[in-house]
Amino acid sequence: MSSSTDARRARAFLQHAAEPTNPILARYVAEVGPVEAAHHVSERTAPADVLAGTRLGENWMRAEASLRTATQLGARFVIPEDDEFRLQSPCCPRSSYGDVGADAERVDVVLDRRDGAPRSDSDRCVA
Repeated sequence: MSSSTDARRARAFLQHAAEPTNPILARYVAEVGPVEAAHHVSERTAPADVLAGTRLGENWMRAEASLRTATQLGARFVIPEDDEFRLQSPCCPRSSYGDVGADAERVDVVLDRRDGAPRSDSDRCVA
């Protein structure tokens, strides 16, 4: 698996494991990276403050199902590691896609986009 595939899978897991607006998880992901953070949350070995904001028993199968569903619907599961994620997006007016976790009030997890959708087509984006 490539590192971008690993990061995409990890972020799919994290979107199910915690609310996307969880600033503690965002800081942890920025600190250790999405793959390591996802494995620590999955194995319940992340710091206690991180685990306190996550759902117990979340598994990787839901992450895989989300990625499969996106593919089946012709959507892309865009993550902060993707070049296109760093663009200002009308889909998420609060965002200014920069470094993950750089701003504890702005939590960049994922952005779903239909293939070929213009960036201004906000009704086709889900954050």
